Amino acid sequence: MDAGFDPPFSLRIPARWKSVLRDVSAFQVYAGNEEYEITFDHTYRHKESVAHAVRRLTATAGLTAGPVRDVVIGLRRGKGFSAGSDAAVMFGDSGFHTNEASRLEVFAVPAGDGTTITVFLTAGGDPMHGLDALAPLARRIFKTVTWQAR
Repeated sequence: MDAGFDPPFSLRIPARWKSVLRDVSAFQVYAGNEEYEITFDHTYRHKESVAHAVRRLTATAGLTAGPVRDVVIGLRRGKGFSAGSDAAVMFGDSGFHTNEASRLEVFAVPAGDGTTITVFLTAGGDPMHGLDALAPLARRIFKTVTWQAR
């Protein structure tokens, strides 16, 4: 499916998953009523390195970030981390938020224009344990991402 996102990409998702373009800067795929969700966010369009993006994201108020690790999404190499929160968390640069205490994963990959794309994994159906099921599936989905030239 074509995401309709900027920068453009396509990906394959499991049967019964839904996709929605929130706007040109936010694309989500999810199962059920957003129980398992992957969000691609390109709202923050300031020039920055992946390392700077990760520092910005780990500094989000109310978030307890784990160690930073490498990630590959559609052959783009970036960095990411697992995190937890004791209450809802708002990522001020984009407006992405969780609705309650939860575990999530956050990644930053280069967009190709000097900015970065943030990818969020959340499991609203089981905010404290659902990530255990979502994370391995998300990594398989990440391998299907194909970034297209603008």
